[in-house]
Amino acid sequence: MMAPSASARAEGTLLGRYSEAGDTAVEGNAVGLHSLARAARAERAFIKLSTSGDGPEPYDGFLQEVSVEPGEGKIRITRDGSRLFIRGGLEAKALLADNVELLADADPESGGHLHIDYHPDHFYLDATSEPLVIERITP
Repeated sequence: MMAPSASARAEGTLLGRYSEAGDTAVEGNAVGLHSLARAARAERAFIKLSTSGDGPEPYDGFLQEVSVEPGEGKIRITRDGSRLFIRGGLEAKALLADNVELLADADPESGGHLHIDYHPDHFYLDATSEPLVIERITP
């Protein structure tokens, strides 16, 4: 039996936006958020993000990709231009992935989102990590 083609699989959506003021947001449907969680669990991964036909407002631009890279210890989330980087140890990245999966599996009508912001004694984010909002959208 052949594996289903990409067009036969459920469509995942991930869209990212950023502002020059330092705000970064990624939104996705359940399939897209599960893809993000799988990438976050990996030692190294790359996700190309969708772009909308609409403008990025109220943000300044669209993110083009998420790059997950190896590191040690706590996660450091940064943005360079239109690229979002997630660097850190596998254990810390797994905690982020757990949170993204919970959001992906939440009731789509709940309007759920996560604020990934550092605070003192944060258990998986490095103090130099930039804030990130991840939002669940309906299909």
